[in-house]
Amino acid sequence: MAGWKRILCPVDFSDSSRHGMMEALEIARRYAGQVVLLHVLEQGWSMARADLLAPPEFVNKLRDGALADLAAWRKVAEEFAPGMAVTEMIGGHPATEIARVAKEGGFDLIVMGTHGRRGLRRLVLGSVAEEVVRSAPCSVLTVRNRHDEFEVKPD
Repeated sequence: MAGWKRILCPVDFSDSSRHGMMEALEIARRYAGQVVLLHVLEQGWSMARADLLAPPEFVNKLRDGALADLAAWRKVAEEFAPGMAVTEMIGGHPATEIARVAKEGGFDLIVMGTHGRRGLRRLVLGSVAEEVVRSAPCSVLTVRNRHDEFEVKPD
């Protein structure tokens, strides 16, 4: 574990992601690492179809909202682990982009929350965490959602 200096933490602004972020920050604090909070703005079938139906202002509003959320999460990260977190937002298919960023960025570890879906819900909705585990170039720590909730709000 001492080699885990560069930690990638994908976030989708869910409760599961919050717990993943806190775990990633704890690892960074213990081992003097750095955490990159990565949000992938999905640009797959659903986004492409939304672009056809929605005006560009709507798509821009989604992007701006995600940027505001990411800034709020960085603020929480900074309070918990000062100077150890940076943020990045890109577009694309989440699992594909997470694995690509991990490889190109030379990350030692990916820490991400998992929603813990099972059965038909998982089959229908898919599992980004599962795809990342299968395609990542480094170790992946998945964090299950705990019950002690907290909230991160944009300014």
